[in-house]
Amino acid sequence: MDRTRGRLPSWARLAIAAVTMALLLASVSGTAASSRERVGDRISLFDAPTSYPANTAFHIWHGFIFQRDLDRGYGRYQFQLEVDGVATVADFTDVDVLEPGAVSRVWVFNFPDGLSGTHTFTGHWVTPGGEDTITITVDFTT
Repeated sequence: MDRTRGRLPSWARLAIAAVTMALLLASVSGTAASSRERVGDRISLFDAPTSYPANTAFHIWHGFIFQRDLDRGYGRYQFQLEVDGVATVADFTDVDVLEPGAVSRVWVFNFPDGLSGTHTFTGHWVTPGGEDTITITVDFTT
């Protein structure tokens, strides 16, 4: 009995698998792209407002700029955010080439429903050499 009859050659099966994976990745990346949007205005920890409209979308992003030939600890740098003393997980990170030899990496935290009341935000810039911290307080008024 010929067991290969009706079966596709291995190169054809690989081609079908590759096309299937490409289609799956394209549909997933289209979905992921929509969730990688920054919502509302940016609140910067360096120049924070003392008040902001309640229940209004906003985002916070901070990070680092790396010089390719100088900064060798790229993967060991992190920005962490706490809201009212509770660690918050970044919605996504963005990596952009700023100019030849310089790369920016920022962590983006979206607050699509905004906040109400008074809240404290603490940013931690963690590097191989230590940590820098900034704390701000914002009153989200109605």
